[in-house]
Amino acid sequence: MSKPRILYLNLCAGKTVTASATDSGYPAVNTTNWKEYELWKASGANTYTLELDYGANVAATALALAGHNGYTCGARFKLEGKVDGGGGYVSVLGYETFANNFTLARFFDSVSYRYWKLTIDNNGGANFAPQVGIYYIGTYLEMEQKPETPLDPDATQDVGNVENSGSGYLLGSVLDHSLREQSWQFKYLTQSWILNTWIPFINSYRNQPFFFAWDVGSHPNEVYLMRFKDTRFGAPYEIFFRNLSFSLTGRKEE
Repeated sequence: MSKPRILYLNLCAGKTVTASATDSGYPAVNTTNWKEYELWKASGANTYTLELDYGANVAATALALAGHNGYTCGARFKLEGKVDGGGGYVSVLGYETFANNFTLARFFDSVSYRYWKLTIDNNGGANFAPQVGIYYIGTYLEMEQKPETPLDPDATQDVGNVENSGSGYLLGSVLDHSLREQSWQFKYLTQSWILNTWIPFINSYRNQPFFFAWDVGSHPNEVYLMRFKDTRFGAPYEIFFRNLSFSLTGRKEE
């Protein structure tokens, strides 16, 4: 099991993201606001790019995509970067075929570029126009320790309406959606990590969504768009170390 990673700082937010082509009503800026249902959509089956211009060279270590239909399109993707001041694009992540339409995250060694270009190629794939809800280029916070067990990353809660008769008989039920509900515990965290990494993150981002990659090594495709369910945050001492627990919630992709 790997240490979980939290992808919270999207370099695309507030910056210029340009698409090589766009269907009417689905601009590229929609990919920068953490709303996977507000889409960039292309106009047909072909090869397209989403290019981030950060304005200056900036380091990144992760790519994440949500709200995409890459598998339906039979598409593949790659990521490239280019420094400020000219020169050609350099490969960051080579072509990879979409395994499904769920959220994905890919990690790479830290590199700095001003321009970051995502290419989605379904020229020769299915006749569907590709779309992306969230385009994430950024870094991540890695937990200092692996989570305590037992754990259940697949725990869900159904949200819907149920109607019963006056005698208690089930008349009907409607499932609106399902939520992924996760609880995590970490032990033996150092004081320095809590003070210098965790608390600054919580102070700035506790009310914002993020991607949670709970086990990159053994479950690399299980990445979820989540938010904290907690309203109280603490990290109590246990002799020389500190413990941490939190709960996450997010829409389950199906």
